[in-house]
Amino acid sequence: MKKSLIAKIIISIAIIFILIYKIGLNSIISNLQTINLFFLPAIILMYIINFYTAGINLKVLTQAIGKKINIHTLTKYHIISWAMGLWVPGKIGEFSIIYLFKKKKISIGEGTVIHILDKAITILTFSIVSIVGFFIFYGIEKSLEISIILLIVFLIGFTFLISSKTREFLKKYILRKHHLLFKGFSKTLFLFLKKKKRFLLINILLTLMKLVFSSAIVWLIFLSTSTYVNIMYVIIFNSMLTIISLIPISLGGLGIREMSAVLLYKIIGINEATTLSIYIIVLIFNYIISISSIYLLKEKKIKTY
Repeated sequence: MKKSLIAKIIISIAIIFILIYKIGLNSIISNLQTINLFFLPAIILMYIINFYTAGINLKVLTQAIGKKINIHTLTKYHIISWAMGLWVPGKIGEFSIIYLFKKKKISIGEGTVIHILDKAITILTFSIVSIVGFFIFYGIEKSLEISIILLIVFLIGFTFLISSKTREFLKKYILRKHHLLFKGFSKTLFLFLKKKKRFLLINILLTLMKLVFSSAIVWLIFLSTSTYVNIMYVIIFNSMLTIISLIPISLGGLGIREMSAVLLYKIIGINEATTLSIYIIVLIFNYIISISSIYLLKEKKIKTY
């Protein structure tokens, strides 16, 4: 196991334990005991709608390159890759969707472009919403600094993606003889950027819908503990937490996300124990659903092609 991975695991565990110690285990348990299971069906429904919205998103992008795949199949592909992303460090498991695309005759190069564009649009969309949040809660000066940093990072990433020199470097020094596996990457990328921009716009709109549905899950869990939070705050905080979780100092954002949530919700007067309890529940839900999904696909042999 790499030292960097071990360090991230230690940091994640340390942050969680520090939070629990500071807030108090008894307070957290007390909040967990107040959960009203009446909200459980609505929470599960939001998960399902969120997953299918992601499937529609993939449908839009695959259709743009002339591939006709039904939404149900693409939703299963998304769930599998999302579940794998929870268990594999750095969310590398999410790249498993590229392998699944091969079952529908989408090459590795084409699948890589679809996955990268989908993730890039998600980060861009969430960043924009996050910037709005920073302006609301942290004032103009600090928000401008953060906005400039996010813009620079995104421009560097975009330049890296479209640069011919970057692609040549990857072919020559990283991929080497395996670069043939990624045949079609450049062609597909520039197809989207030059001729299929409307599909990217639709992806942005669907990503906003995904943000609303994923935020509704957190909002409903808050309600299940008799805590009301304005849904707009949840949407903004959800975006901010997603971006903060990208900082590569913990295991998939674990610990950093929960600590940041406690600090953000404290701004609007939400008790620290309540917030941490909610995000522990979200974490438990995510892992239960991921395990259930992988188990069902394996044991019942649900076809993913």
